[in-house]
Amino acid sequence: RHVSQLGDWDPEERVREWTAESGKRVGYAHAEGYFRITLKEVEEEKEPEPETEVEAQAEAGD
Repeated sequence: RHVSQLGDWDPEERVREWTAESGKRVGYAHAEGYFRITLKEVEEEKEPEPETEVEAQAEAGD
């Protein structure tokens, strides 16, 4: 903690309250909570498959 960030306010009491609230939910005096964020790889757009044999032959150049 740096004075330029918080001034005269001491966050210790409030942080202890937060950790006590989290701990109470799981049966401990204090706990930290986390959120898991799952990032998924972007799927590349695929060209649509031809719907008919005629379209398939046209795409193949037959």
